[in-house]
Amino acid sequence: MIISFQVSVVKNKGQIKLTKRGYQLVADLMYRYRLCEIWLADNIQLSLPEVPRQAWLMSAIDSSAVMAKLNQQMAYPKTSPFGGALKLESFSKYQHPTLLSLLSIPVGKEVKIISFLETPATIHYFQHSGLHLGQVLTINSKNTGYVRIIGVNSK
Repeated sequence: MIISFQVSVVKNKGQIKLTKRGYQLVADLMYRYRLCEIWLADNIQLSLPEVPRQAWLMSAIDSSAVMAKLNQQMAYPKTSPFGGALKLESFSKYQHPTLLSLLSIPVGKEVKIISFLETPATIHYFQHSGLHLGQVLTINSKNTGYVRIIGVNSK
């Protein structure tokens, strides 16, 4: 499958931004991809590290009828197993998310895992560490190279 995205270049800022049509193409692709992720993880219980690669391959399905039926059979899920929203906000409402480094969060503050990068290494790390979506963690201490977290809760 070949997809070309429509972009505009912001002069003198080194940024590339999607046009409204380009964003719609991305939103559709992400919807199909995340729907496939959910199906692979929940319905056929494929191991999580294998899910992203297979979901990308399956997202080439371009039948909206097939995707609608899959969505219906899974009772209209809202998020992927990695926390990604199934449907992205409309182009006019989209705001680039604010991402914070754990190093920028003060000691003693709590953070909640709402999503994580779906790479095999990250998935293995989360599984090995017993981390999961929705979990609340407390920043215990910080050092230049790492952050130590405690208080692994399930709030």
